[in-house]
Amino acid sequence: MPTAEVEVALGRFVAAVEAEGLGVYGVHLRRGEETASHRWRSDDRENLYWVSKGVCALATGIAIDEGLLTLDTGVGDGLPGLDLGPGVAEVTMRHLLSMTSGIDFRWFEHEPVVWPDLAAEMLSRPSVGRRFQYSDASTYVAMRMLGAIVGDVRDWLLPRLFDPLEIDNPPPMDRYGLATWAGPGDAWRLEGRYGQFVVVLDDAVATVTAHEEAGEDRIAELAVEVLTGN
Repeated sequence: MPTAEVEVALGRFVAAVEAEGLGVYGVHLRRGEETASHRWRSDDRENLYWVSKGVCALATGIAIDEGLLTLDTGVGDGLPGLDLGPGVAEVTMRHLLSMTSGIDFRWFEHEPVVWPDLAAEMLSRPSVGRRFQYSDASTYVAMRMLGAIVGDVRDWLLPRLFDPLEIDNPPPMDRYGLATWAGPGDAWRLEGRYGQFVVVLDDAVATVTAHEEAGEDRIAELAVEVLTGN
């Protein structure tokens, strides 16, 4: 698609989004080597939520290329030692990734895990064959199988996928502790939306209440400046 055609396609998309009042942040089109993009807001990183299942599929493909497993690797081989329900020995990596394990176990990541081992609980239940049921538990079990081979799946993927694509844990998410945020500087802070802060630096503490929707970070900076005498 020539550059002009990509731009035309982009224009049609932008016009439709604006005409229909859709809450789109940005769009990037690519065909071959030609690209075009448009943003309605700043180019911030966004959580992709269930797109992460596609990353799990890519991870599996990389592992297959490296000869670590196949799509036909069974759950019993991938996770030995677990008690399998009737028919579950026939469930493979392919079935888990395609949501066709036939195990009636609908669980999603926002729900609590009320069992000692999520994978063991799912695999202890019977499979009725290749029936489709969408569940986060299926992808979780698939990555447990991969993790049993490679260790921490994220760490294993860093040089293979995330680093080449420059996908990382962007600041400030990389400085989150035990329910606290690190910074500014050597300080730690409890932070609530719109500028509620408890900032701790050594033996000094600043507590702030506010309603500031744009300058929250500056409030924390000011608190540290006061505590350090700068």
